[in-house]
Amino acid sequence: MRIAKLCWIVLAIAGSTTVAPAEDQVWEDCAKQSDPDRRIAACEQVLARGAGESDKRRAGAHYYRGNARSAKRDYDQAIKDYDEAIRLNPKLAEAYSNRGSNYYFKRKIDRAIEDFDKAIALDPKLAFAYNNRGLALFGEGDLDRAISDYSNAVRIDPKYAVAFDNRGNANLKKNDLDRAIADYSEAIKIDPKYAAAFSSRGDAYYKKKDYDRAIADYNEIVRLDPKNAIALNDRGNAYFAKTDYDRAIKDYDEAIRLDPKYAIAFRNRGLAHANKGDHDSVIADYSEAIKIDPKSVESFNDRGRAYLAKGDRARAIKDFDEAIRINPKFAFAYNNRGLAHFGEGDFDSAIADYSEAVRIDPKYAVAFDNRGDAHLKKNDLDRAIADYSEAIKIDPKYAVALRDRGNVYQRKKEYDRAIKDYGEAIRLDPQFADAFHARANAHFNKGDYDRAIADYSEAVKLDPKNAVAFKDRGDAYRNKGDHNRAITDYSDVIRLTPKVASAYNDRGSAYYARASEKGDYYESQDIRNDYDHAFNDFDQAIRLDPNFAQAFNNRALIYGAKHDHEHAIADFNEAIRIVPKYAVAFRNRGEQYSDNGDEDRAIADLSEAIRLDPQNPNYYSVRGVFYENKGDSYSAKKDFDEATGLVAKQGTR
Repeated sequence: MRIAKLCWIVLAIAGSTTVAPAEDQVWEDCAKQSDPDRRIAACEQVLARGAGESDKRRAGAHYYRGNARSAKRDYDQAIKDYDEAIRLNPKLAEAYSNRGSNYYFKRKIDRAIEDFDKAIALDPKLAFAYNNRGLALFGEGDLDRAISDYSNAVRIDPKYAVAFDNRGNANLKKNDLDRAIADYSEAIKIDPKYAAAFSSRGDAYYKKKDYDRAIADYNEIVRLDPKNAIALNDRGNAYFAKTDYDRAIKDYDEAIRLDPKYAIAFRNRGLAHANKGDHDSVIADYSEAIKIDPKSVESFNDRGRAYLAKGDRARAIKDFDEAIRINPKFAFAYNNRGLAHFGEGDFDSAIADYSEAVRIDPKYAVAFDNRGDAHLKKNDLDRAIADYSEAIKIDPKYAVALRDRGNVYQRKKEYDRAIKDYGEAIRLDPQFADAFHARANAHFNKGDYDRAIADYSEAVKLDPKNAVAFKDRGDAYRNKGDHNRAITDYSDVIRLTPKVASAYNDRGSAYYARASEKGDYYESQDIRNDYDHAFNDFDQAIRLDPNFAQAFNNRALIYGAKHDHEHAIADFNEAIRIVPKYAVAFRNRGEQYSDNGDEDRAIADLSEAIRLDPQNPNYYSVRGVFYENKGDSYSAKKDFDEATGLVAKQGTR
């Protein structure tokens, strides 16, 4: 979102050895005329005098004409004039300094530094030569020597605002924000209308995340120059950082109005729209940025992300393809195209793109994390763990990768490792609701319901709209036998997701469990109320999802509690029709047949349940009872022995 600010190189205006006589108007125009063309014409008149002028004065004319040509960006001709000035007057330090400046403009940095060195050797008090050499060193990345030169410039000339500004830029580059701000403040103190220094100081405050002070500085620039599109863009960035997207968009709007070709402002406005969820406006802004700059990989990449957010993966992939075509080493585009392939379920193509992203940038932690997700989808758990581990190695504070690795450990039933990863993710980000939720699941799977409930509670505290966390906490309470709290949690799930059938089924199950513990349906009104609540919830679940086999099974249990065997059997029949391999429903229907005195059908249903789940000792025990009811003690004993043997092998179920 940021754009680079200029550092300032300064041309010398005149040297003491080149001052023209006051009575010579042509000389006066050559030395001081503000219009470059008129100045060049005047200097040429002086040079046309030939031998009538001294070498020193002819050197001055070449020097001044060089300055005028430099102002017109005719750097080659300017250098030729400075060459001639130096030939005629080898001690003209200003000519060396200005020739160095023109070499700098031509990006011939070594030649520039040589000239600045010569100028300083000839005149150690030439402040602008120190400033200009500092700028050349800054461009070479030699920040310490640049700062030394800027410091010499302001030591020689304590009112040299540009040098303070440039030294501030070097300190900013070193991330020494306080020194940078001090330098910019000094430049502003010297020149209260120095817009560039306000801009630079605003950038430093922005980098310090002191957005209000940054905005104050950008405000001052806009006050000094209401048509400064860059300042409006930068102020928009500060509002963006404060998540005040409406004000940010307003500033980007104005920047674009002032400069309709300002591609960066279109991109920044697109980001603001993205954060507001307005993906159509995002796409429109990036499309305009692409029109202005058709080779902007960032614009294609970001527009692709907007298409991806809209679920238009085909267009997203097309934009990522174009970004990669423009810059085959743009790792972000490979990562994002991988996300699009992932969304399409093409995990192999996703892995290929993530792999290319990390090949280009081996420190790209997010791409490793994303590749881990793709391996997980392919059930390649070890590769997933390896990728998440690499992401964590690159960025030990990457809480999401720790959560993700924890999820794989949990899937492998390595619950202690999972809990350790979730704990570290929470330590890094105490507001990470999903990490609390995931750790709660690990505690739940270990049977540690108290710790699970504590973590679920933290998850719903951080994210009060997380229906799944309420549901899971309800399950933990139900497993502890705390049906009251379970019912409260399931009621919250229904409040958050009133059209989800399973939520009603869960609450109905809790009501049923509480009623069953209290006694039979007809023992008291309180018990009947719970059974009736359960019935109503199962009924609602079936209305919302007519193919919800478990809800039919559960409603049948309520009919059974009310001794309404006909309706109970009808619901069990429906549950089995929907899920023909529903062993529990066969068992329950068998009990209804037995209660109704039909032991043969009861035995047939339990036999089917055993066929579907031959390792369940309960089914053998129940069938043994039915055989006993028929007086078949041999078959009953055989089933009881089988149940006892399975329990011995498995432990109590």
